[in-house]
Amino acid sequence: MDGLAGTALIPRREPVAMPRAIPVARPWLPDAGALLPYLRRIDAARIYANWGPLNAELERRLAERLGAAVVTVSTATDGLACALRAVLEDRPAAQRRGLCLMPSWTFVATAHAAVAAGLTPCFLDVDEACWTLTPDRVRAALRGGLARRTELPVSAIVTVAPFGLPLDPAPWDELAAGTGIPVVIDAAAAFDGLRVGMAPAVVSMHATKTVCAGEGGFVATRDADLARRVKRTANFGFFGARIAEVAGLNAKLSEYHAAVGLASLDQWPTRRGDYMAAGIALRAGLEPLGCGFLPGFGEAWVSSSCVLRLPPGRRAAEVAVALGLDGVGTRAWWGAGCHASPAFAPCPVAEELRTTARLAETTLGLPFFPDLQAPDVARIVTAMDSALGGPKRRRRPAA
Repeated sequence: MDGLAGTALIPRREPVAMPRAIPVARPWLPDAGALLPYLRRIDAARIYANWGPLNAELERRLAERLGAAVVTVSTATDGLACALRAVLEDRPAAQRRGLCLMPSWTFVATAHAAVAAGLTPCFLDVDEACWTLTPDRVRAALRGGLARRTELPVSAIVTVAPFGLPLDPAPWDELAAGTGIPVVIDAAAAFDGLRVGMAPAVVSMHATKTVCAGEGGFVATRDADLARRVKRTANFGFFGARIAEVAGLNAKLSEYHAAVGLASLDQWPTRRGDYMAAGIALRAGLEPLGCGFLPGFGEAWVSSSCVLRLPPGRRAAEVAVALGLDGVGTRAWWGAGCHASPAFAPCPVAEELRTTARLAETTLGLPFFPDLQAPDVARIVTAMDSALGGPKRRRRPAA
């Protein structure tokens, strides 16, 4: 009994309920009710694959929206590989097995697609302000004698729309015309602001994207003949007959995925408004803390992720830990860049990747989804203010 003396004087502590964590992403596909009319059409037609009637409708609606030819594909990675093969199919064999210039600052799927197309990724740096490869940087690399240094011709160029930033295709079409080197645009997250030129642009419809099919994507171009070649490449090399005219892939979108894509496209006007509201709220709360955003994000365009630049002197890894302790999810979406992945360690690097290294250290993905609520935004802003050393104060946004 002596060992229990005084225990009645110790106040009992009730467990403290921790606030729910805010995930970095919450994909939101159309529900069963929205899908049912499309699924019934599949049941009636009994066509499930091979670019059936729902795929045809999805391609038509996307083509009308973009003013371009559209080919649906099983994934955006397959779409990139098919586009690269299609733009190179009439080149000599040596030209189809050379370098593919691309930014290291991209998701690894860009480089995987180049390898799948038989090319060797060659990594370049990006622009400090818009985080993307520029035609001028490509021209400088070409003048630097890449072919001599690597003993491989430059076969293709892939530029990337980072985190959905809209790209003007005209300068890339001019580059392709002037150099004779075909360009493919990795616009995986850029559905909202997509502008299409002659160079094929590849958009993802993965579950994590704004307009989604669960898994899938599409290739868009104003070159109708190129679209036909992409479609042939994505269908075992078949086009109109069961004869493999070229070496191809099986990269067709199923009717079930097309059903999800169509229902998602139906909902896009409302969903876009939700994404824009979330983007505006995050900018309003985080810009006064000195955080910077890609030009136009949450104002002119939106994507399914929010990636910001931290104020000078702040490191993303440290801020991510602090935010995590406050229940705010984060993600370094592109890590240190493709060149840092062991899979691509043997690939040539055309120049010092100084900007890529800075972006890897100073950019961070924050929670972003269409049903992000005002209390969640307030929590994110408060947690960021604390992680940056609070109290909240107005600083100049990071470049």
